[in-house]
Amino acid sequence: MWIFIKKLIPNFIKKFIKDLGFFIFNPIIMKNNKKRKINIGAGQEKLLGFMSIDIDPFVKPDIVRDIEKGLPLDDNSVDEVKCSHVLEHIRDLLFVLREFYRVCRNGAKITITVPLMDASDMTHVRFFSKDTFRTLTDSYYWDKPYYFVGRHKEISKSFKKLSTCEEMTIILEVVK
Repeated sequence: MWIFIKKLIPNFIKKFIKDLGFFIFNPIIMKNNKKRKINIGAGQEKLLGFMSIDIDPFVKPDIVRDIEKGLPLDDNSVDEVKCSHVLEHIRDLLFVLREFYRVCRNGAKITITVPLMDASDMTHVRFFSKDTFRTLTDSYYWDKPYYFVGRHKEISKSFKKLSTCEEMTIILEVVK
């Protein structure tokens, strides 16, 4: 039945529906959507539907911010966080991860990508191993005040070989 109706729709109506899809998924309109997604350290990368936060005003992020001073977002207001190749430049990692947890709602997804044991970049202030984020997902650490940065469930972990190092991407789900 649907195929028959689809054949009857003139091309100009199909184009209108396609254009309407653009407006529905346009990032400016999506800022008013109830789902809030943030791309931390976005640089030049603009992700559809994500608000960009970066320390560099020249990349024209939605919010210019040094995340080591906190995130300018309300508690429990974010549904998804993407953070790629940023945390190796952060001195106070525990504070930043606590900020991610603070702003995320229960069930929010956090995708973190970091290089593993990479000393090829002099701006890196810390190194990561395959087990670095264990304190986020292992309940043993959840009741230890120093280590506590929130409860997280590991959704997936993947690795990619780069020219200078190996890269790890971990996806976590916030548990509140």
